[in-house]
Formats: sequence, C-alpha cells, structure tokens
Amino acid sequence: MRWAYTAEQIRAAEQPLLAAGEPLMRRAAYGLAQQILRLLRARHSRVSGATVAALVGKGNNGGDALWALAFLRRRGVHAVAIPVGADHGAAITAADLHAEGRDALLQAGGSMATHVPEDTAVVVDAIFGTGFRGSADVPTMLRDAGVTVPEHAVVVACDVPSGLNASTGEIPGVVLPADLTVTFGGLKTGLLLGEGPRVAGRVELIDVGLEPLLGETPTDQMVGVFEKDTSAPVGAVFAPPVWDAHKYSRGVIAISAGSPQYPGAAVLTVAAAVATGVGMVRWVGVTGDDGDDDSDTVSAGVVAAHPEVIAGHEADGRADAWVLGPGWGTGENVHARYRQVLDLAGQRGTPVVLDASALELINNDDVARFAEIRRAGGAVVLTPHAGELGRLEERLLTEPGADDSHGRVDAVELWRARRMAAHVGAHVLLKGPTTVIAAPDGQARLDTTGGPELATAGSGDTLAGLVGSALGRTLPKTGSGTLDTLDKIAAAVRLHALAGRRAQQYGPFGASALAPAVREVLAEVGE
Repeated sequence: MRWAYTAEQIRAAEQPLLAAGEPLMRRAAYGLAQQILRLLRARHSRVSGATVAALVGKGNNGGDALWALAFLRRRGVHAVAIPVGADHGAAITAADLHAEGRDALLQAGGSMATHVPEDTAVVVDAIFGTGFRGSADVPTMLRDAGVTVPEHAVVVACDVPSGLNASTGEIPGVVLPADLTVTFGGLKTGLLLGEGPRVAGRVELIDVGLEPLLGETPTDQMVGVFEKDTSAPVGAVFAPPVWDAHKYSRGVIAISAGSPQYPGAAVLTVAAAVATGVGMVRWVGVTGDDGDDDSDTVSAGVVAAHPEVIAGHEADGRADAWVLGPGWGTGENVHARYRQVLDLAGQRGTPVVLDASALELINNDDVARFAEIRRAGGAVVLTPHAGELGRLEERLLTEPGADDSHGRVDAVELWRARRMAAHVGAHVLLKGPTTVIAAPDGQARLDTTGGPELATAGSGDTLAGLVGSALGRTLPKTGSGTLDTLDKIAAAVRLHALAGRRAQQYGPFGASALAPAVREVLAEVGE
C-alpha cells in the first residue's frame, strides 16, 4: 500500500529539504526524463533524434520540465521549450522561466520556440503545477497563443495536468488530458479522485526524498492507496482456514436481505459470503407488514441456490457479523428488524454492515446506537453510493454549522465520506469510480481497481456480502499485527474489484457472475 497526500502536505514536507539545499527539482526532472525515455523506446524504438517539446510555465514545475529537457538533450533528444501562460494578460517569455533550468537546457544544446514542432513525439505539460487554484481553459490558451499539440504526440503531465486541483481533483476550467502523469514526492489525492483519473492517464511516482517527512503526517490525515495489481489485502483477510478450524471459528455471517419485490438481492448477498469460505451463513428474513410470513419465497430461493445456508426468521442467534438492507424495500417490520439487530449488536459487540434500504433508515438517534456497538468492540459500516450519501447528508447534517465546505482541502468524495464517518461514528464505504473508505478517526483508504464493469444491478449486494464476510472472519494469528476494520473493508473492496476483472475476461456479465469469480480469485491468492 502507498499513501496519497494533498498538495499542502507535499509542500510542507518539501520545505525543510529545500531550506537545506536539497536538489529536489533536479531529482524530479531526472525521474521525468527517465519516464520519457521509456516512452520513446517503447513507442518509437529510438531516443536519439526524437523530438520532445515542453509547454513551460513560470512556476516550479516549469523548472522541472526545463531540467528534464536538458537531461534528454544529453541523450540525443531534440529538446524544445515553448513558454506558455499569462501574467496579467501578457504572454510570458523565455526570460520569465526558471533561470537555472532554462540555462541548463540552452547549455545542453536545447532550444526555445513559439510552436511545437510537427514531428514531436512527446509533449510535456508543465504550464501550471500543484499550487494552481484558479480556472484555466488550457486548450483555448494554447490555441490563442498559436500553439498546436500534434495528434500523434504522447502528452506527459509534469506532476499534475495543468488546471487540475492537485488536492481535490476538481477542474474549474478545461485541461489538456494526459496519457501519462509523472508526479513527484508523493501521490496527490487529486490524481485519484474527482476528475483526476479521467485526465491523468497512467500515473508514475518519482521518489525525490520526501518519504521520511511525509511519514510524519497525522493519523487522521492519512490516505492509503492500494497498488493497482496487488492482492495482498485480500490474502491477509480472506486467508485459507487453519488446520484446526471448525465452522464456528471460521465465522458466522448473518444476512437480512431480500424481499418478495427483490428476492435476487438476498441470493446475491448470500452467494458472496458463501464464496469467501466462511464457516456458516445465516439468512434472516423479515415478515410482511400484515404479519404474514411472506418472505418464505425469498427463503426458498436462497436455500435452493445455497443449500448450506441456515434460513430462518429469528435474529437472536449466533452472528459474528451482520449484513442488513440489500433488497429490503420499505415497511414497518423492516424498520423493526433494523432496530432489533442494532440493539443486539450493541449488547454483543457485533460488526454491522448497513447497505441499500438499511441506509434509508438511519437517523441521528442511531449515532448513540453506533457508539454502543463500538464500545462493545464492534463496528458499523455504511456502504452508500453518491446518491445514497446525499440523502444521508440531507437527513443527518442539517444542523447549523454542519456545512464547512468552504474549508475543504480534500477531494470532494473523500471530504464527504470523512465528514459522514466522523458525524455518525461509523466507517463509510463510498462506492464510485474510485472507492473511498473513511474511518471515524479520519483515516482513509482509496481503491482505484474497480472498473465500470462493476456498475451493474446487484454488484452492491455482492460487495455488502463480502464486507460482512471480512468483518466476521476469525483471522489466523500472524506476526504482522492485528488487521483493523479499515483493513478488512479495504480487502473486501479489493476482492470485489478483482472478481469484476476476472468475470469480465469471459465477456459482459451480470452480478450473479461475481461470486464464482470470487472463488477463482481466492483460489489463486491462496496458492
């Protein structure tokens, strides 16, 4: 796992090193040059004679690009810098650029120009850096300056695409989308959230020596990011059973999901939990508002699909974790079941996952119930998508002073998830293109693995079952320490994403394909 930081956190870590005279700019530039050389070799099979042009602003990332061009020129690259930007309406000139970087480029045999050469293989975007907070229409700026980016050129952003807020991922104007972003010192949250993933392309991180200082970031500001292709969190949480395991030691997951209107939600949620290899899955139905046991049809469907499941209607049984809400619909008896399980969890310290319909039942009175569950050793996990989170905010965050968005420095998804988690005292798993997991103490995790293939009906039911399974499992003792709730939720999110990628290998799919894919992923992880 790596960590992501706001631009403010990166700048704070840089200051002691800059004061000590550390050559951070040249380290960043060298890393940028190496990434460009790799691109040239991969796409053009040659370096010497290739043309690299940089759109250079007057800030420090313009200096990074100038130094990178100087390094490239020494490798035989035709290196060209084009001053771009505006200072109170006036176009900048070569004299306005970072002096040391400009002189290094010229001494190496590079040149200044007003246009991008037609044969340019790589265009480096270094107009605005991480400190940019305004609004800019970069394509229009270039067009007005008579600068054209050749269609065949690969665009490489220096640190961040110009015009992107490096902390929040917001784009007030228009950016030049990058094929590759080479970022320095630490991953920026704005590259992973908001509009960042859409415009940043592939992101490569260059270490310039900030890691020891960034490690001093306060816990409540930490944002962990799982590596794109690792299954490490999955293997740690969803490990194979130990030699002396029995069904109760492997975890009992109680699931109250589904209704006559949405019977498939129960099957999908149960299927996910069963696929992870827990010791027992209990399905707990909800009687109808008229008192009739109209959930029998749902029960029959669950048992037909998974005969190993214990189906019934009594909540007061063994449970190492609860999942409530997928496909519940509405009704007074659903509300009664919700309260009953929260009260049981508060007495026993049982983790509870609240998904879909259960999210619509939460009110501010539940904050005390959530606190009781935490005090007893459990946890509460909310799993909203953006719309569900919005409805929670409308119900729970209406008191005066609750909206402090003017002071926000995080990406909007991260800020919203952290704010809700702190308010209700629960972990918030915010589903989206980048999944955000926020803990009540402010710690957070991001996962960018899940793709649009997971945007299908029932995918969220599957994820709820996986989260419940992660929370209810008895993990084998290892020398790596205890995995906390945040780690377990993150493992479930990663398993869900990997299962989606696996299912997609066989073509378009619906959510019912995810549970078999979960088994395939876990079989590989356990090898």
